[in-house]
Amino acid sequence: MMKDILVKTLFSLFLCAIIGSCAEPDYCVIPADSSPLAPHIESVNQLAGEQKAEFEGLSSSGDDPWLVIMNLAFSDSNGDLANGKLAIFLEKKEVNRLNMNELFKERALDAGATSGEVPILLRIVPSGEIVDGALMRVGLALIDEAGLVSNCSSLNIIINKESM
Repeated sequence: MMKDILVKTLFSLFLCAIIGSCAEPDYCVIPADSSPLAPHIESVNQLAGEQKAEFEGLSSSGDDPWLVIMNLAFSDSNGDLANGKLAIFLEKKEVNRLNMNELFKERALDAGATSGEVPILLRIVPSGEIVDGALMRVGLALIDEAGLVSNCSSLNIIINKESM
């Protein structure tokens, strides 16, 4: 498996990542919109080391044990997500917003796409001592051009120091 670190997801949250996102309205701090025009996160999966085209859960990547490479599948009925943002939360605090147009360009998606997949590279920078069994809670939410917020996809990542 990973030579530097093994990052595991809790079983129930692993299933949420495979079959779709876990709806936790307060996890991402910003509530999801109920409008049928709001974007929707369909699934979040890992881009595994050498098999970048195959997606198998969520884990760390190759040489950098703190780099999580994911693929986010979305739907957006009115196609205005390209001018929106991806909000990233760590421990229920927003830590970054990425421009979706840059992520669309990575996959050569049309700006008006109503569904697709975009890559996400998330580098986790630990603060302080790394504790065996440490739990990191990551949340993802899409915000389209109109400001409509998607469901929250949340994942718990557990650090196993024995594999470091």
